[in-house]
Amino acid sequence: ARPGVFLNGAVVYGSQGSIIHERTVSGDVVVDVLRHLQDKLAAGSCSVVQCRGDDHFVPHMESTWAMHLHRDYEDPMPKSLGGVEAVISSFAAAENEGPKAKRGRPAEPHLLHVVASAQDLDSIRESLESLCAGRVRMARSLPTCLTLLNLQCSKADGLLPALKEVGADPSETMAFGDAENDIEMLQEVAIGVAMGNAMPKVKQSVVWLCAANSADPPGVARVLHALLASRRSAKPSAAEGVV
Repeated sequence: ARPGVFLNGAVVYGSQGSIIHERTVSGDVVVDVLRHLQDKLAAGSCSVVQCRGDDHFVPHMESTWAMHLHRDYEDPMPKSLGGVEAVISSFAAAENEGPKAKRGRPAEPHLLHVVASAQDLDSIRESLESLCAGRVRMARSLPTCLTLLNLQCSKADGLLPALKEVGADPSETMAFGDAENDIEMLQEVAIGVAMGNAMPKVKQSVVWLCAANSADPPGVARVLHALLASRRSAKPSAAEGVV
């Protein structure tokens, strides 16, 4: 097994294949988000995906959006939780029945994905930012996906224990990214590179830019080639930040 950072930094596996670092989203947030989006969920105009390790769960499978990440981005096939009310009850009942019930409470997810059309997600995000203020952080990982994370969670947060596991340091690390949830990681490492297809906010957060991986040759390959070439000559300067 090799160390790896998954679920936007919420889960980090060590060299023995076990979890060495994790962050979760409170069950209270799960309940509030589902209650807040209950009408939209019933209408099938969005879905909420709970991610716990390799397991993904949705309130029900009927919505087109429930399968969006699996169908279009090859995320794990989600499993049904039996409806919005069943999910709310499983968390809320334990909260109301004291410490003994809490021990049987469902495991808190590592993160939540709210998936919907890009237009709908703009308004959903605004309302959720008010609802969940001070309890989670949010990142737009795709035009159709808003990710809710533990306040301390980011790819940078997950990268640090992974690097420690292999005896490396951010000062000798390069990272590539194209989405809002990559920004902290790109700023944490020695060389953070925004892909050519990156969101504007990502490009504005770093010095280095490269072509998209759809280019020929791919952007990552160009950067690695330039890095190897630079080791044979002078180090690249910030002014040379486009590859």
